Amino acid sequence: MKKKQKLSLFIIVLLVTLALTAVTAFGYRKFAGDPMTGQPVNCSTTCHYTIKASDINKLPYVKVVNYAIVKNVFTLSKGKFYPSKPITNAEFRQALQRASNLNDISLIPNDNKTFTRAQLAYYIMRLLNTSSTGANWINIIDFNGSEPLAWAVEKGYLPITKKAGTKVYAYPNALATRADAAYAIVTAGLIRQTAASKPSAIANTSKHSDLTSSFLTWVQNNPTGTAAEFCLTCHGKNATVDKWNSIKNIVYTNHYLNRTFTKNGDTVFWMAYQFGQRGNPKLPYDLYMNQDNLHNAAKQNSGLARIEGFRELGFAPGQLQFGMYNRLCGAPETFGFQSFLGRWNGTDGKSRAAGCGRCHIGYGKKSGPADPNYNNGLFNQISGDVDAAILDYVKDIDCLLCHADQYYVNKGAARNVKIEGGKATIYTVGEVYNGQDPSITDYQQKVLTAIASVYKKPTANGCAVCHDFPADGPAYKRGFWHSLDVHLKDDKLSCVDCHSGGAWTPAISDTTGQGVYNKHQFVIGPMPDLYTPNDGNRAKQCTDCHTGTVHANAVINDHTRRIDCRTCHISKDYGLDYRDFSNPERETADGIYEPKDYVFNNWTDQSLYNNNSHEYKGSFGTPTLNFKQQDYEHMMRFGVRPIGDIFDEGKLLGDMGKMNYPQNLYAKIQPFHRVNIKIPMAFGNVYFKAIGKDFVNFPFMLPFDKKNYAETGDIIQSVYQGIYKLKTLFMPAFDMNNQIYFGDQKVPKFDGYTAQMIYSKMLNENIMTNPRMSMTSTSKGFTPFNMSGYYQFFGLMQMDHTVLPADEALTCIDCHSDTGRVVMTTDSWKNLGYSAKRSKLLVFTKK
Repeated sequence: MKKKQKLSLFIIVLLVTLALTAVTAFGYRKFAGDPMTGQPVNCSTTCHYTIKASDINKLPYVKVVNYAIVKNVFTLSKGKFYPSKPITNAEFRQALQRASNLNDISLIPNDNKTFTRAQLAYYIMRLLNTSSTGANWINIIDFNGSEPLAWAVEKGYLPITKKAGTKVYAYPNALATRADAAYAIVTAGLIRQTAASKPSAIANTSKHSDLTSSFLTWVQNNPTGTAAEFCLTCHGKNATVDKWNSIKNIVYTNHYLNRTFTKNGDTVFWMAYQFGQRGNPKLPYDLYMNQDNLHNAAKQNSGLARIEGFRELGFAPGQLQFGMYNRLCGAPETFGFQSFLGRWNGTDGKSRAAGCGRCHIGYGKKSGPADPNYNNGLFNQISGDVDAAILDYVKDIDCLLCHADQYYVNKGAARNVKIEGGKATIYTVGEVYNGQDPSITDYQQKVLTAIASVYKKPTANGCAVCHDFPADGPAYKRGFWHSLDVHLKDDKLSCVDCHSGGAWTPAISDTTGQGVYNKHQFVIGPMPDLYTPNDGNRAKQCTDCHTGTVHANAVINDHTRRIDCRTCHISKDYGLDYRDFSNPERETADGIYEPKDYVFNNWTDQSLYNNNSHEYKGSFGTPTLNFKQQDYEHMMRFGVRPIGDIFDEGKLLGDMGKMNYPQNLYAKIQPFHRVNIKIPMAFGNVYFKAIGKDFVNFPFMLPFDKKNYAETGDIIQSVYQGIYKLKTLFMPAFDMNNQIYFGDQKVPKFDGYTAQMIYSKMLNENIMTNPRMSMTSTSKGFTPFNMSGYYQFFGLMQMDHTVLPADEALTCIDCHSDTGRVVMTTDSWKNLGYSAKRSKLLVFTKK
């Protein structure tokens, strides 16, 4: 009896060991439940299909063959597939018929003869109605003169299992097996469905009637007039009420204020509420559901006010604002003193226009940090005739920057700045037409061309004047270059066809906080690195237009369960890869110092760049992939981060933070543009109130004066100068709640909590004569905020544009081959939640 018990125990241990070994071999991770529902994740219904045949597990491309079985392309005999059995013409015909009745199989004989792999390649080529002309056979060791074979190997339609260096064995004379045929049918896209028709292009028919003669008359009487002053001759206060209301509320838009307003507290409110449910006392649910705005909710409940982000971001009458006119980055926790408009002085009397305001629609006559209404973004200090007061702000707008299809400056970030009486402004359209802007040649013709190209609905060219040049370079920020995008090239669509007007903003003279759906505020998102207004409006997504069965290839349609459309269709990455502030280079043209840029766009036209200190890294890069839930925004404000990263919310917050983990059934793999930056940072121990955790040596961006940096190249002095300006120019004062107010205005301009923690001692010292920082490479910041150094940081910017033509989309072998992205970026796949062994299971061929 004891022997039987020992034997049974031995068998149980053995079985458990084998099971664990199998799990380890396949590299499966033990995922927690779905963070949205708490339910366990079923991999077989979420991402992968359960293996159906008992004799295919040893195939390196088991998943491909199994897919053909799951789709009933091949049948099993007593649970077996017999992968190495040669396939006959008749069997191949039957498989193709099961794959789809769309396949024309007349070229394949209906007999029981077997055929070679070279013949299989020929069949596939003919079925796809294509040609093998120009196929590359150089890397095929046993090439037998069959161009279809070379074509099939190059396309990845034949499985390759043996390799010698960079060359492969194709075995052209070997008999094609059932496994070969299954692989070819799946990878060549022969499991077909009837695809819906593609959406039609949307013509922009909103061209304005010719304004040339009207402008010529107007500019004679207004030689320094702004574009808005010209437009207001018809669209001003004396126009219809609706027309004037749609114009005057433009002052609340992010293109004017450099801020985004949110209604009802945004999704940040909802996440904060969820965090509040973890605390003691728990916050009531109706606090989220029934309050008109965040300000009132925080004011009425002290528990809610404790949560980070509420006091710091709430602006009367309660809406949140996010912006960056005085920051290097739009995230609320980041600092960097940056001029709205200005000029940087170089050598030999040369200077350069500078400031974020060159791209935003104001001229700087009224808009800018010095104006209290612009500064707090509320226009609540206006009394008397409100419309008359707002008119001065509206006149400060360059309407042509958006509405002209052919603007007179080739990029918005290059609009020129003049300084008169110590005030920096953009040259107006009247001044440009009259030759006062020295940076523009043939100025009258260029202005008249812009005037003649006005559209009521902005064109893609109009938007691209600025949006092609974020972060001071072509396609730098998100890899967006509009003339490469299949939707925007040749005017098939306008940007506003997806980013329509009508998002929520506050409204002039509104004291209720209800605001207005603003014609000039364009919908965005959902995005992990931008705060999206919680007003029910979103930019269109791919499936809003591409409805029904999108692809004829069933394999691709199945991929969309966990892979976003953009992952395959934004196959190349352009723009800034790495910006190094620690290594300034002096520009030869004007003597201005610039950080060293390493870029992926091989566009040698120097006029596209604001500096010549860039170095090319090739014609294009590879997007970074990450899981992302479509409508999820981030409490920690760091955007999407790889699993295991210091800012990974799953690591910081547990299950509730795993919205961008693969076990979240609503998350899909998406492409991101990775921007690496080396910048002065402060390190220190900090307590995050929102999650109740301490961080040791946490990095924070130091404020530094870009003007000082541009003119001297001295980053250390620029940091001191930046903090000095933060102290003196904005005159912050701290209250007992660690919140910054400016002067007598009870409106916070910076995040009080962060500023107090990082800069409180610095701001209370004369840092110009008492330096406290070391910028040496060995500075790690072990003493909280007393030391700082250069820190290489990166951000993942969601890629939504530069959607390439279908023939440039990723194919099977771009990811699943021996030289594909899974192999090249195995470490990145670990960041997606895949183990190294599991990643290797996604490599199907040694091609």
